[in-house]
Amino acid sequence: MHPVLFKIGEFNIGTYGVALSIAFAVAIFLAYRRAKETGANPERVFNLCIWVILGGILGAKLLLLLVDFGYYSRNPEALLSVWRLGGVWWGGPIVGALVAWLYTRHYRMGFLKSADILSPSMAIGVAIGRLGGCFMAGCCYGRPTSCSLGVVFTNEYSHRMFGTPLHIPIHPTQVYNSAANLINFIILILIYNKKKFNGQIFLSYVMLYSVGRFITEFFRGDPRGSVSILSWQPSTSQFIAVIAAAAAAIAYRLLRRMAMRST
Repeated sequence: MHPVLFKIGEFNIGTYGVALSIAFAVAIFLAYRRAKETGANPERVFNLCIWVILGGILGAKLLLLLVDFGYYSRNPEALLSVWRLGGVWWGGPIVGALVAWLYTRHYRMGFLKSADILSPSMAIGVAIGRLGGCFMAGCCYGRPTSCSLGVVFTNEYSHRMFGTPLHIPIHPTQVYNSAANLINFIILILIYNKKKFNGQIFLSYVMLYSVGRFITEFFRGDPRGSVSILSWQPSTSQFIAVIAAAAAAIAYRLLRRMAMRST
């Protein structure tokens, strides 16, 4: 599509980076406003967002290294390219959640309450990032398809950077994921003011995202790590999605029971 937004001399300004910056800005703004509405400290929430974003970026890069450790161990010079790639998404929320737990524990903010505030922001941030970033850059591309939803990439830069197939229809998996997260965002906003316990919004998002990601992975065509489970070989993201959804469902049930007993 348009991986390079514009050029300043010989320096390329990538659409991916600009879209990611917009996604972060929108996410932080919404979290800040939500903090004010719920009586949380908006300055603390703003700082929490910054730390979570930094932790998320680092986590995505680290999981990319782990998933492709064999490749990077054989090609150490390729480590430099890691910082130009987005990474493996699941590493972001895993490390980001750890950073959030440490931060909220230090400032006694309440991890689950804070996670509820940040979850809608994460959903809309991912929606913007997938559409304005991944889709425009050509990364996270889909399998070849003959259906009417197929898109054709023609940019050589995308092919060189991400291996995006050119001149053939492929599934717009970036758009699928973006649409799923936009729906998730709407659902989270609708249930936020009706929540019964702290952690309900956060755990709802984990379950919603996991289901959507598990499904869209079947349409992905870019090379990714996989895990062997008997005769089934899910992608790394599908494997993590199953674990995350199950853990979130169990935690949701336990917290709801505790909330019902206390009323």
